[in-house]
Amino acid sequence: MQNIFDDIDKNDVALLIEKGLHESDEGELFFEQTPSESFIFDDGRLKNSNFDINSGFGIRMVSEETTGFANSTILNKNSIKKALETVKAAKMGNNIIFSDKSKNQINNKLNNKLYSNQNPLSSVSFDEKIELVKNIDSFLRSYDNRVQQVSVSLSGSFQSIVIFNKDGSINTDERPLVRLNISVIVNNGKRQESGSYGTGGRWDYKKTDGKFDLKKGDRILGRSSNVSAEISSLISNKAKFKTDFSNRQEYGWLNDIGKLNEDYQVIPDNDY
Repeated sequence: MQNIFDDIDKNDVALLIEKGLHESDEGELFFEQTPSESFIFDDGRLKNSNFDINSGFGIRMVSEETTGFANSTILNKNSIKKALETVKAAKMGNNIIFSDKSKNQINNKLNNKLYSNQNPLSSVSFDEKIELVKNIDSFLRSYDNRVQQVSVSLSGSFQSIVIFNKDGSINTDERPLVRLNISVIVNNGKRQESGSYGTGGRWDYKKTDGKFDLKKGDRILGRSSNVSAEISSLISNKAKFKTDFSNRQEYGWLNDIGKLNEDYQVIPDNDY
């Protein structure tokens, strides 16, 4: 994410925050922008599609035991200055000598990459997303003639976060999130039942699980969805497990209340 404010770049924002908060004990500007989309396919047709962008920033300033907050959805230099004036109404702490030399470096040392920074909203076209939910509906209806109703919802978002600290440093994070929910109603003429399933996580719409011999750059095709995609990254999951005749529950219970067996079959103590 390059330009997040209308008339001021990241380096100038970092310098502005460093100057504005230099007399505080701690503080920062927290910026967030989250575009999101959702699709609902019900009764054999697309009933709803939605796209939205939420963005804004907040400034926190701590001085001794006093904390000041200000926030705005107007993303320009003037709104940052007004927010700084608001938080400065809080009692000031000890004076700190301010250096005019900004240390606005993007800090990646503490950031462990836990998920991809691929934006799911742009990884697959609009038509492919509609085709996906439509194919899920068609597959379930053809799977069993007792299926009376199918509802499929698909959603995705991409949360971008930038934190401008009072020392001039900048921390960033980008968080993809996708979700698929399916509900089915079946009826055999005598009895009606319903079931549902949901899955999702911090990846894009093209995530693939399984024992496939894949490499970056390969193209894949969904068996049911017919959605085509190119492999952009691979994550290897490796783990070691110690197996025995039984597995002991080591954590989660502070006493023996509810314990049914020495090694397994424990239930939590819900006496709150």
